[in-house]
Amino acid sequence: MLDGLDRVDWAGLTHGRGPATDVPAALRALALGGASQAARALATLNETLCHQGGCYTASAAAIPFVAELALRPGPRTPSLLHLLRAIAAPACARMLAQGRTTRGYYADAAHSAAERDHTGTSTRVEAECHVAVARALPSLLSLLDSDDPAQVAAVLMLLGEFPSLGTDSTQRITAAIKRSDNPAVRCAGLAALGRLSRSVEVDPADPILRRLLDPAQPLPIRVEAALSMTVQEAARRDVLLEGLRHSDALNQSDTADRALFPRPGWTADRVATCLARWRGGDAQRTETAQAIIAALPQARAAGAATTGQTRALLATLAAGAPIEGMFRGRRRSMLSELDRQALQAIAAQGDWISGDVPNAMFATLMRRCGLPDTAHDLTRFATRPGALARLLRR
Repeated sequence: MLDGLDRVDWAGLTHGRGPATDVPAALRALALGGASQAARALATLNETLCHQGGCYTASAAAIPFVAELALRPGPRTPSLLHLLRAIAAPACARMLAQGRTTRGYYADAAHSAAERDHTGTSTRVEAECHVAVARALPSLLSLLDSDDPAQVAAVLMLLGEFPSLGTDSTQRITAAIKRSDNPAVRCAGLAALGRLSRSVEVDPADPILRRLLDPAQPLPIRVEAALSMTVQEAARRDVLLEGLRHSDALNQSDTADRALFPRPGWTADRVATCLARWRGGDAQRTETAQAIIAALPQARAAGAATTGQTRALLATLAAGAPIEGMFRGRRRSMLSELDRQALQAIAAQGDWISGDVPNAMFATLMRRCGLPDTAHDLTRFATRPGALARLLRR
């Protein structure tokens, strides 16, 4: 077990906290330690090998050992698979953002500078990590036959990071969705199809996803299918709007599987963001804004952060323009009724993340838009009379 671990020069490698000398001990604790020791080791690896979305030279070196441990039967297999996905994800995100094939991305990365960017990593290291996980992937596919839905869901999410597998991946994912009635497995498969559909190497899965918009399907499944589609069409938008109007069901679904969705409100945030980017007229923009306004209290009731939905609401009001400074100048003194409703709904959330804990992101977002940076002042701003009303009072 873990053959070759001591042959790696861990002191010469780095992770998110510096030299990677603690990685061998963490891997051994995962393999041989008790439950609490293994849990601490897994937390250490998550915090260091993919620290804040970056990956490092130690990440690539650790991948074969993490994959080996994932293949051992046990309750930590899904978490190890999610760790591998997190390490592979930065490279895939760059490919999708740049519209590159995997081969083209690898070629460019091999000739890129090794210097780290602002995240503390580099394109070359990200590509090396992606290659290392790709090498381990064939052996991990056997876990698709597992009786544990969490393992199957984690493998499906992992497949979504490898568009070069093309049709083979989409067929495996589609088959897993069809044979499972587990919501986590189906949502994971749909999310993976959506990610792959945005690659130049894979045909969009819209025909498959469209069938899952059927009202007979559970709302979280329909919403995940709509989020994963690549085309704008009325049926897709209708499902997304329904999801926001019943976002309490989405928040409950997020809570049920924290491995797939990091927090309650995660899905509603993605729905709001998708709708805010939708190209349409004023009527659609108003409908989107009102749906987000209605969803905000449901998010707060679930203890979910609302920064994502707030940002989407402001983007909807901006109608395609940048949100920076959008309430400075003329708009600041001539708020529309929709502006007022939106700002009052935002202010009602308070300066919080959960409970009454102050949220610096709220203040920063408000200042960027030219708005007061506290909920109290934002309420006063949204309810004060406009310039014309003030003139008529004189």
